[in-house]
Formats: sequence, C-alpha cells, structure tokens
Amino acid sequence: MRRWWLPLLAMLAFCTEQNRIVVHDSNIDDRTKPDVGENFDLLHVPVTTYTAQKPGFYAVHDSSDWLFIWKDPRHDAQPPPAPREIDFRKEMLFVATAATEGAKAIKVTKVIGQSSGIHVYVTETLGGPGCPVEPGPPAMDIVAFKSSAFDIHVHHDRIHADECGPPPDAVALCRTAGAGLPGNPKITATAGQTVDCDASGSRARTGSIVDRGWQLTNLPPGSATKLTVGAQSLGVTLVIDAWGTYDLSLLVRDDSRSASTTATIEAPPPDVGVPIELHWTSFTRMDDASIFPHVELHVVDVANPASDCNAAVAKPWCDVHVTGTVQQAVLRPEAGKTYRAFVSYQDFRLKGSPVACVRMFPKDKPSVVLCDESLRAAGAVWEAGTIDEATRTLYDPKKGKPSADAGVPAAKPDAGAVEHKNPF
Repeated sequence: MRRWWLPLLAMLAFCTEQNRIVVHDSNIDDRTKPDVGENFDLLHVPVTTYTAQKPGFYAVHDSSDWLFIWKDPRHDAQPPPAPREIDFRKEMLFVATAATEGAKAIKVTKVIGQSSGIHVYVTETLGGPGCPVEPGPPAMDIVAFKSSAFDIHVHHDRIHADECGPPPDAVALCRTAGAGLPGNPKITATAGQTVDCDASGSRARTGSIVDRGWQLTNLPPGSATKLTVGAQSLGVTLVIDAWGTYDLSLLVRDDSRSASTTATIEAPPPDVGVPIELHWTSFTRMDDASIFPHVELHVVDVANPASDCNAAVAKPWCDVHVTGTVQQAVLRPEAGKTYRAFVSYQDFRLKGSPVACVRMFPKDKPSVVLCDESLRAAGAVWEAGTIDEATRTLYDPKKGKPSADAGVPAAKPDAGAVEHKNPF
C-alpha cells in the first residue's frame, strides 16, 4: 500500500527547518527593530571570487541551499564552492545581494537573536546623486553565524554615497568695520578694531548652500574675543583685543557635500617703541571678566616715580589702551631715561582665579610671557621688571641689563613670576 502522506510529511519537515525571511524597510517601519537581544558573533566571508550571485536575501544551511543561490540556466555553469571554513552542522550563512542597479556596497552590520526571530541589519550604499552607474556584478555580503531555524527579519537601510562632482566653494572675506574696503581672506587690523567677515561669496556647485558654520580656530595668548554671528550665519564680527594672529574657519554645506576655508587676521604689535601687553591666562572665553581681580598696567620713569603712565593717564612717551580684558602699552623711550613696568592689584587674587601675565615682543623673535602666579592682596604690586628698549624685553635691575642679543628676560624679577614662551 502506497503511503501517500509520506511526501507531504517530508515537505512539512523541509519547511519547518528553513528560515522564513521577512524584509522590513528600515526607513519606513522602525517599529520592527528590537532594542535588546543576543548579539550574534559574525564572520564576514570574502566575496571577491563570487560574481554571478542572484539579488535578494538568503539563508544557507547546507550545500543545497548554497547551490540554489548560484543557480544558472546555462547547462555548463559551475557554481562556486561553499566557503570551506564554514561548518554547516553548527553554522549558517546569510547572503545579502543588492538588487538596486548601481549599488556600491551592501553590508550586514549586526545580527540580534530574540524570541520573535533573528534580526539581521543590512545597509545598502547607493551611488551618490549625479554619479554614473558602473557596470559589474551586484554588490554582495556573506556572513556566518550560529545556525538557527527561527524566522529572519531583515532590516534594510539604504543610504547614498557622496554626490559626484565638485564640493561647494567656501569663501570667507574679512574687512575692518567702517573702512569701506573690499573683503580679503587675509587682512591686517589693530587692537581695538572691529572686524567683519562674511560668507556671501560661497557658492554651491550643485543644489544650494544649506548651512554655514564659523569657528575661531586660533587666537593670540590672552585673547577673550567672541564671535557675533549674523542672520543665517552669512557673516560674523569680532573685536581685536590682543596682538597676534586670529584664524577664523568657515564650513559650508550644500545638499550633499561640504567644504571649508580659513580667513586670517594679523594684529601685529607696533614696530615703533616698546609694546607691552597685560592679559589673563588660565581662563576660557566663557568666563565673566567682571569677576577677575581688578588690575592695572603701569609704566613709570625710574628717575621720576610720579610720572605714571596707565590707562587713565597717558604721557607723551607712553599710552595705555584697554580692550576687553587686555591692556596694551606702547612706550616711546626718551633718551637717557630708564623705565619700569608693574601691575597693581585693586582686588584680591585668590587661589584658582585667572593669572595676570605681561607679554613682551622682542624684534624678530617669539613673544615672551611673564605671569604672576602669586596670591595677591588688594593694593599689592607686582614688579614685572625694568624695560630694555634695545631688546624690547624686561630684566631685573639687580642682575644687570642683558646683552642686546639676549632677546628674553635675563631674570625673573618677582618671586611670583613664571616665564612662558609663546610663538607670535
């Protein structure tokens, strides 16, 4: 007697041993993504030798499943052998083959096991907008993980590569405010001036500019200047407060690409006379300058202590200007006169508060910074040193005047002073 139900039983057994594959478009149905589960260890199989694969997603448990993927109508077709390193008694393969024409890559990024089934995450990278479709076999990825008969849920993401063609033109032009000059990516300004920079010259090669970002990437020591950003980030303004170099970075984005450029503002100290700068260190530009200890920079004629040049009182041979938290003096020495610089504290300087520093500018050499790290009481004076106009440096009169080619302070004239060297 023929047992008619045996083929049916065999078919049912075959169906229960195979994985049912359910594909979810991750861009549409995020609710299918599991948050927790068992992360399967993945082994990516090299695919460089496989060139005739069928598009789609496949679960491979044995050699028969493997041959199905490579089914070729040609009578003399020879399918490639299954990877030798895979043990089908313990492992299974998952094959992802891109179905989109021109897909650049497809990759299985993770596999998570849950009671609801196996969740496989696949990212397909499509060609960028305007990019030509290159001929060739479909992109493919093959991974191995521990064998399972559960349903496989494929979460399929599609992303685009960068757009073909040139990036946008990033243009940052700066000018001193009110000067009526055309903008330039490199300008010279003086302390106390306001500088305007704009990105209106930036252009997208394809599409349109969708975003602009400005950032101060380099500042002189002690500068506390901040950017004021205009509408739609088309322009920014900043106040030059310290002598040195300011680098301003602009990043522009169009519909798919980005480009950057840098504008540079040079604020050199004056060539005539002896420039002296008092600034703060150990602070950020977010600090409130009103909570700093109140200090004043003074330059006096050693022979006439009453001849005090400071921000409130200028002298024919000296003047002091204040911009934000920075004080700058320019000494124009008179013949036969000797001058000294000191800093007076009107408030206490407590532990942990910003540190006052005097910066000198030797000709053709890096600037030199001398900082007062001592704790100071209100009314205290920090003797920064005697000014050597030939080298544009400070020195300790008790140790004698340095040689003309020294270029740096010969001594630390105050017990609380610490010397720092900074490139201009």
